[in-house]
Amino acid sequence: MRKLHVLLSILSFLTCSIVKAQSVGVNADGSTPDASAMLDVKNPTKGLLIPRVALTATNVAGPVSSPATSLLVYNTVATSGDNGVTPGFYFWNGTAWEKLSTNTWSLNGNKGTDATTNFIGTTDAQALVFKVHNLASGFINETHGNTAFGYSTLSPNISGTANTAIGSGALFANTVGADNTANGYLALGVTTGSDNTGIGNIALQSNTTGSNNTAVGSRALVLNATGSNNTAVGYLADVGFGNLTNATAIGYNAKVHQSNSMVLGDNVNVHWHIFTSHIFYIRAGI
Repeated sequence: MRKLHVLLSILSFLTCSIVKAQSVGVNADGSTPDASAMLDVKNPTKGLLIPRVALTATNVAGPVSSPATSLLVYNTVATSGDNGVTPGFYFWNGTAWEKLSTNTWSLNGNKGTDATTNFIGTTDAQALVFKVHNLASGFINETHGNTAFGYSTLSPNISGTANTAIGSGALFANTVGADNTANGYLALGVTTGSDNTGIGNIALQSNTTGSNNTAVGSRALVLNATGSNNTAVGYLADVGFGNLTNATAIGYNAKVHQSNSMVLGDNVNVHWHIFTSHIFYIRAGI
């Protein structure tokens, strides 16, 4: 009898070893399981039922205890919040639950969309970022109120807030400047200045720390660097020096060379100069 028990134990061990080493087939027709699969389930009228659980959040493993990486479940509930879940298949990626989804945007366009539910964007407080050649080319930021669109716009912004930049390289040097508006190629190269407006090709391009400046027109106020409270309207309208204050130049190629003064027209036309003493004069161009 003892020998029989030993023989049965050996046979059981060999049988288990064979089952572990081979593919397992679950079917009704007795077909051989595929050699590439550890488990081959086959049925023409039935499916594989994945375990159903009620997840609470993507960053919470429970109710599954110590889930193995790649563990698959079907979530039955919906929760809110940045880490909320919705009904569907989820797998554990090692640190969080990740949903299996086919609702991806096609690179060739999409059809059957619903504007009330389908969108490109985020559902949490993270910024929406666009990139070209892996360089920032636009973003919308909720936390700091910054909006940028164009290659290398508003970069390398660190803590600046409420800035708007549209156009390739607009606000390209901003770091902490706030409340600036730039519209145009390389417009407003501000670093720390605030409350500036530059509209036009390289308008206010050289500005670094100057604040409260307004430039409208291609190359307007392009020489201003540290000056503040200056206004230039017109193509090439500018200051003669980069540190003037309260200076205004209006008109094509108008140049103002003194603080607290205003110039109308270019160097070959009539000039109006208004100083803080409220004395002005007209000079006919040569």
